[in-house]
Amino acid sequence: MGGLVISLLKPVEREKYASHMDRLHYLGAVQSNLGKALQYVVEDSSSGEWLALMDWGYGSLKNSGRDEWIGWDKELREARLKYVVTNTRFLILPEGRKHKCLASQVLSLATRRLSDDWARYHGHHVLVAETYVDIRRFAGTCYRAANWVDVGLTQGFARSNQRYIEHGERKRIFVYPLVHNARKILCSTGVPHMLIASRQDKFGMIDVDRLPLVGQGGLLDALAQVKDGRFRRGVRYKLSSILAVTVCSVLCGIDSFRGIAEYAANLPLEVRKRFGFRRGKAPDEETVRKTLNKIDAAQFDSVTREWIRTRCPSLKGKVLAIDGKTMRASRVKDGSAPHILSVVLHHDGIALATIKVGDKTNEIPVAQQVLEELPLDRSIVTLDALHTQKETARIIVTKKRSDYLMTVKDNQEELLEKIQRLPEEAFSPSVYRSIQSTRKSRDSLNSSSSDRQTELFPIRKAGNQS
Repeated sequence: MGGLVISLLKPVEREKYASHMDRLHYLGAVQSNLGKALQYVVEDSSSGEWLALMDWGYGSLKNSGRDEWIGWDKELREARLKYVVTNTRFLILPEGRKHKCLASQVLSLATRRLSDDWARYHGHHVLVAETYVDIRRFAGTCYRAANWVDVGLTQGFARSNQRYIEHGERKRIFVYPLVHNARKILCSTGVPHMLIASRQDKFGMIDVDRLPLVGQGGLLDALAQVKDGRFRRGVRYKLSSILAVTVCSVLCGIDSFRGIAEYAANLPLEVRKRFGFRRGKAPDEETVRKTLNKIDAAQFDSVTREWIRTRCPSLKGKVLAIDGKTMRASRVKDGSAPHILSVVLHHDGIALATIKVGDKTNEIPVAQQVLEELPLDRSIVTLDALHTQKETARIIVTKKRSDYLMTVKDNQEELLEKIQRLPEEAFSPSVYRSIQSTRKSRDSLNSSSSDRQTELFPIRKAGNQS
């Protein structure tokens, strides 16, 4: 036998696939795939012979063993059941039965790609797989060998229309996490990016339970300052509620109207109510898009920036980066694209400011204005060569009592030559004082050049907070 190749079922292969299932599987082919489903074919890479077939569909509405293993409640299960899939059919064909351990190998191959395939064809990832094994016929050995988890037996009921009828045929339940921390993700009060449509990146998430929404310093109260540009007739959602969800989703890294809408829809019911959505109903993509297109973006950015600053009132000892980028995929008819200047905390990953650079100016005066506004105190600001300017350095050192780390390139020959001739003592005063203090405490110890280099740029390691 050659290697194993697993691929999604092609339309021209459906008749052959159904024929094999009807003839060889004791349940026959799945009669209807009205919902979302995927079928896989596993073949021998050398001969092209079909060795195994698999069918995946929606997760079961009620599965006490699975629900207990995940740890979610009824509300979360109803909201996130679509992220669970069921292995509804698994058939090893006669040609495949000649090979040992084929079933467990096939399961491993399928579960490695299942979540990404589901996102590609159905718009969202899946996080947990489940299956039911008829204990009168099988022992579930291949699932155990592929590290699936046995979570118990069913109660012996089947759904018929809107009723559950007892048939007495209990089946063993196996579950498998398709992504790392699948159970934690499904039970979280925040919305992880694995739940957002068409996103394959694995980001963090915001703990909404700890987020101040109302009262002094609350996000909703802050966003109430933004002027509502919508007509009053037909308004169903508070502007502050939509904007608050937008802020949280963007802080998670979401960058589309659809993503924002799905972020809101995947929040638990009680959390949606905390955001101010009446009866817990979240806005759809169209509502989010129309609402955000009617607000004053500059005012929204200003209010959001101020709120973020209140959440981290002191920048003492923090390390900030100032940099500008031209936005991708955002060119207008004349060929130009918006240029954005951002101020980001190195270790926390928080954007303190994002400002559009006007067409008739550049990053330098915008950066200087932002530095004037930031509450810096013995901070370190990193900038690229464009911002290696006397006035920028003066603001940081003289007005803000902070230090800078700037880049000097070869096109600034005179400045570069002067820097190369400078002794350590000529650098930023606060760093110089730090060096002197350190040297006094080491009267009997000769500092090496590597020690002095470390003291000259005292940037803290990730995770340390002053």
